Amino acid sequence: MKTNNPHSDKPKFSIPKDYFETLGEQVKAQIDLEELLGADAKSGFTSPEGYFEALPEVVMRKLSQASKLEGLVENNKVPKVIRLKRPALFTAITSAAAVALIAFATLWNTPEPSLEQLEVATIENYLLENDTDYSAYDLAELLPEGSLDNMTITDITDDAVLDYLDESIDIDDIYFN
Repeated sequence: MKTNNPHSDKPKFSIPKDYFETLGEQVKAQIDLEELLGADAKSGFTSPEGYFEALPEVVMRKLSQASKLEGLVENNKVPKVIRLKRPALFTAITSAAAVALIAFATLWNTPEPSLEQLEVATIENYLLENDTDYSAYDLAELLPEGSLDNMTITDITDDAVLDYLDESIDIDDIYFN
């Protein structure tokens, strides 16, 4: 807690300069003004017409309603109250259920990979790295019938074949395996 208040040296209340010297003159001027205006002087505050005549009746009616409510409370016949704000626990449980539902829906609808999604390079890498003993005939049996019918063989020169073999095949693998 602060012990030294920077505002403590200032006076707590202040009045305008020469207030008490001119107070009598100001009060006399106000009284003279009201005497000159007479009945036309308005304070600025008005009440509705007949307000004070009807006030006791309104107060008594509200008191009787309050006593009726007290009687209902004593007889355990309290009117039902509908809450407008929901408790924090209900909001937390609802939010957790919504998050769980969204997570479940996104995980449930993940598509399974298919052969159409696999790239040819991925399949080639798998076959090369896993030392599978598949021959060209074994692989051809795995293809659906008619898939090779639409293939066209282009004219490949001997130089292109030799360049391909030089780049992709290691001679040591052929001789020593």
